[in-house]
Formats: sequence, C-alpha cells, structure tokens
Amino acid sequence: MEVKMSLDWNGKDVPDFDRKAQENPAMLNCLIWASLSIGIGEITEKNLKEWVYRLRRFAFEEQPLIIRRDETPYEITEEMLRPWIGLRINVTSITNAEFDAIMRKRTNR
Repeated sequence: MEVKMSLDWNGKDVPDFDRKAQENPAMLNCLIWASLSIGIGEITEKNLKEWVYRLRRFAFEEQPLIIRRDETPYEITEEMLRPWIGLRINVTSITNAEFDAIMRKRTNR
C-alpha cells in the first residue's frame, strides 16, 4: 500500500506574507522543505534558535540544505528567519531528543 501526503504550508500569520513570498520565493521554498528535514512545523520567536541549531547540525552531519551557485553552503541565521515568523508547515514537530536520535542513526553513531 502506497501512502501519499502533500507538503502544505500556511503564511496567513506571517506579516506581509504575499510580498515576502513574491520577493524571495527561494527562501520560502527552502524553509518549507527544510522544516521536513529538521522536524519543526512552524517558525516562532520562541524556536528561532532551535531552527538555526538544527539547520547547522543537519548541514554539518548530513549536507547543507542550501548551496550557493559556487557550491558553498548558505547558512540561514535568526535574522533571516525572523521575517517568516508565523509560517506553518504540515510537518510533525519532533523534540530535540528525537532529532538527536535521528541524526545519530543517520550518521551511524
């Protein structure tokens, strides 16, 4: 049996979402897909540091989620995430302990 699920997002709580999404669609796309890799389903003021931590750890232990044209990693900072506070993605959020266990398994530790 094959189960399919769409990856959906909602920007209604992001101030000036339409403008941001039009001006920087690559960042929106990256954040949506990154949420799946790091296990966080929304961006809030409270979890900005956790977003950055998990993105950095994923890049270090797996591979960078964003790469520039010259193939160097592109690091997302809290300041870059802050304008997207309120973005929600239909990804099940996992605890830091669960994320750690997943990363340890992926890297054979």
